[in-house]
Amino acid sequence: TQSGFTARMVSKYKPRAPIIAVTPNAKIAAELTLTWGVFPLISQPNTTTDEIYNTAVKAALEAGLIGSGDLVIFTAGVPVGVTGTTNYLRIETVGEVILRG
Repeated sequence: TQSGFTARMVSKYKPRAPIIAVTPNAKIAAELTLTWGVFPLISQPNTTTDEIYNTAVKAALEAGLIGSGDLVIFTAGVPVGVTGTTNYLRIETVGEVILRG
């Protein structure tokens, strides 16, 4: 997230699932700690939606917020890095890495 806006909007509905907001901005992450149900994680900036998704899933797995087999709903904005452009939705089941080379 560039601004945290979408995480805040989803939070208003108090979903049972955690809202994981991955941002390269420490200030935005700090602000989101005050938002109901939001777990902010800081990551490096990314340039494509695939990079953002992979970074977000990796960070959430490492933080213990999600696990293999969990269903995740991922939102982003295209073009990447432009605030206020949330127009991308991806729904996937987190898979287990069987082999790394």
